[in-house]
Amino acid sequence: MDGNGRLAVRVTTHHRDDPVSGVVIRAASFTGPAIRITVQDSGPGIEAAHLERIFEPFYTTKALGSNPGTGLGLSTVYKIAERHDLGLELMTSPGQGCRFSLLVPGADSPTDS
Repeated sequence: MDGNGRLAVRVTTHHRDDPVSGVVIRAASFTGPAIRITVQDSGPGIEAAHLERIFEPFYTTKALGSNPGTGLGLSTVYKIAERHDLGLELMTSPGQGCRFSLLVPGADSPTDS
């Protein structure tokens, strides 16, 4: 967001029949209720050309010297979701910000992770 805009974190409940709030990047393997952890910003969004690569380690769109990132944040989130069979959703539009949601089993959802 280059220091501008708003960042919001929200935790809500999610049930299997609730509508998907974006593109399913990784489907959750568990059944039953879940906790949805959502991080949303009002930044520039992600351009379609970058969507295929945003979860790759060390991939960044930031120019060198302009508050650079390491390109490890989203790849770390993806690996955690993969390792623990969590769901991961993304909603973004250029100029409209991003919303990432991680689906974690609720207290009544058994998991082998």
